[in-house]
Amino acid sequence: MPEVIYLFTGMGGEYVLSPLAAYFRAKKHKVVELDFVFETNPHRVLKELSGKRIVLISSAHPDLDNYGHKMLFQGENGFLSTLELFQYLKPEASFYVPHDLTTPIEDVELCWLPYFTASLNPLPNLWWLKKFAPAFEVGWIKKEPGKKQDYILESYGNRHKFVFFPTFFTAHRDLGVEGIFELYRPMFEQNIPIKFFNWAGIEEIEVGLRAKGAQVIPAAVGSYSLMNQADAVVCFGASSTAIEAYLLGLPLVCLDDVMIDTKTRRNYLSGAYNIKFMTVAAVSQWIKDLNDGICALPAHIDDKLLAFDFERAHDIIVNFRKA
Repeated sequence: MPEVIYLFTGMGGEYVLSPLAAYFRAKKHKVVELDFVFETNPHRVLKELSGKRIVLISSAHPDLDNYGHKMLFQGENGFLSTLELFQYLKPEASFYVPHDLTTPIEDVELCWLPYFTASLNPLPNLWWLKKFAPAFEVGWIKKEPGKKQDYILESYGNRHKFVFFPTFFTAHRDLGVEGIFELYRPMFEQNIPIKFFNWAGIEEIEVGLRAKGAQVIPAAVGSYSLMNQADAVVCFGASSTAIEAYLLGLPLVCLDDVMIDTKTRRNYLSGAYNIKFMTVAAVSQWIKDLNDGICALPAHIDDKLLAFDFERAHDIIVNFRKA
């Protein structure tokens, strides 16, 4: 009988399955990874897989198709939705692994969840997805137990280590280097490092900001690797990185004056603690005050984010296929 191929797929910063694909390779499975943002000819890859025994593991939003890809991200490389992959490849089994802690799955996508064999979820509060398809809690895919740091975070002359995660990639791309630098100038002048969403074309922005003296962390570096070293995190309120930092117990600063209104941010994070809302200029002044000993950094709270259970995820995928 032909060997089963495990196809791991997603797009750009929303493709989070490389660690799981590596685990499957270590278990001697045949693995193909398809990132629709960085693969220059995805249709060639899919044509080579046509007619073969496929198990599909996806971290892409189920309803995102090529039209949405072009509208949201200006992608031009022939993106196929997960539903189209079902139709073309006819996989023996399929699994959905959320890439986002904010909206693991959109309300409008719930009708597509029964097409999956099961979902492998990061948080216990997603138990209700069992109404649509078998659902298992396996932990956060970005939190890898025992993984060595792939980047050393520095303090850049500050008393504490910070990292800034801007979201809304397309809005920042449209601003360009000059616009981004001016928007965050007070933070850059305080040497707060910035780490962008990993997407095609981000390197040009990174190079441009470095040329202006900004501290820029490569977009390919994992968020958890940086948070695991940081003393505090700066981000936007409506983002997966904000929820990730909060659940890890880190002091969190949400920018209060950039791209979405203050009321939306505060409503979104209502009931959460260990969070400060600040303007860009206020963040810079706060870090100066921390450096001068005028104020103290809030203490970390308990880490509530479950590490990804690779063995459990592997066994669920393999055994469901056999069943």
